Parts: sequence; structure tokens; C-alpha cells
Amino acid sequence: MDELINISKQKVGFINKDNKLYLTINGSEYKNKSGKNVIIPNIYIKKLILNEISDRYNHKTNISMINLLLKYSTWREDDKKSIISGILKYLETDLLFYRVNSPESLANKQKKIWDNALEKFDNIFNTNWKTTSNLCPIQQNRENIALVEEYLVNHDNFKLFIMFELVKISGSCILTIMVVLQKIKLVELWSTIYVDELFNNEIYQDVNKKNELKIKKDEIAFLMKLINSIQS
Repeated sequence: MDELINISKQKVGFINKDNKLYLTINGSEYKNKSGKNVIIPNIYIKKLILNEISDRYNHKTNISMINLLLKYSTWREDDKKSIISGILKYLETDLLFYRVNSPESLANKQKKIWDNALEKFDNIFNTNWKTTSNLCPIQQNRENIALVEEYLVNHDNFKLFIMFELVKISGSCILTIMVVLQKIKLVELWSTIYVDELFNNEIYQDVNKKNELKIKKDEIAFLMKLINSIQS
């Protein structure tokens, strides 16, 4: 089970030691269940935590920076292979590969938006991906998968961990890598991920769905800024 902190009931702070910044709870260095101290990776993440505990967070998303750090702190150095494997599983069933047949207007919109994203990715990595409108799984070229794996290996564990969080929200390894490369902006990313939902809500004008999509946009923005803060 993930280790979580109810920040409303705790005094969260920081301590500098050995040129590193550590998380403190109620005045003491916090240790997770494995007995490890929790390191604050950079100043931007410290700012996110301060915003969260001072309620400047405004509850725009369901993401807690503190709890993300606690979750990451339980990882070991040798977990890198497992996180890359997890990301690559999403790649094999990437959002951009699977299209609808109907309605035709949505199928055309998916094709235009998703083909554009794939073309940008292909131009960077010299890859070529199959797409389908069938439910049957696609067997992608293993050389393409290997190229992406080679790219992922070059990143440190914390960046991969945050990338995986975005992959799980977006359903797309390809779009997540475009974020890391700073080749896609927030609005374009959001509208690419949720092309189906946005298309349908233009028709049905569901206020609850509109609010739900706004929250998803805020979550994506949060993770995009976080990834940009840990660029190598």
C-alpha cells in the first residue's frame, strides 16, 4: 500500500544536511517504512510542497506532491528496469495507435490530431508506428520499441517515475516523451489525449464532464511543470 500523509494533521517542513534538503514531519526528519529519509529533489518541488501545506494548492488537482515523493522514496535503484518495462507496456498499446471507425467526424478528427503527433515523434526518433481501428492488438516493430527503451534508459529514476505518472493519466508513452522533449504544449497535449471526450462534450454539453476535463487539464499541467523542473 502506498505510504500517505494527511497534511492537515501534520507539520511539514525541511532541513538542510550534507548539501541535501530533507522532508521533516513535526520537526523530525521523516523516514518511510523502509527507514529511508525523503529527499526534496529541487527548489521547484519544495515550492509545490509549500503551496500544498499552505493551501495555495487550491485543490485544483487530486495530486499531492508530498505523497508522490513518499511513493517515490520507497523505490530502489534497481527498480529502474521495472519502471521502464511499465512505460513500454503502455507504448505497445499507446492511445495514438487505436482509432474509432465511427462516427466519421470523430474518426477524421482522431486521424488528423493523432497522426500529427505521431509524425512529430517519428521525425525525432526515425520510427514508424502501425495504427488500427480494430480491437485486435497490434504487433509493433521491435526496433521501434528498442529505440524508445534506449531513450528511457538515459533518464534518472525520479524523472522516469514522474513520466510514468503522466503515462498513466494520458495513456500515451509517445505524448509523454514529447513533453520531456518540450515538443508539445499543455493545450495541445490535453486536447490530443481527450479528443474523444472533448468531441462528445461539444455535442452533449455536460457540465460535470466539462469540469472533469478541466481537472484533468490541471493534473496534466502539474505533471508537465514537474517534468520540466527535473530536466537533465
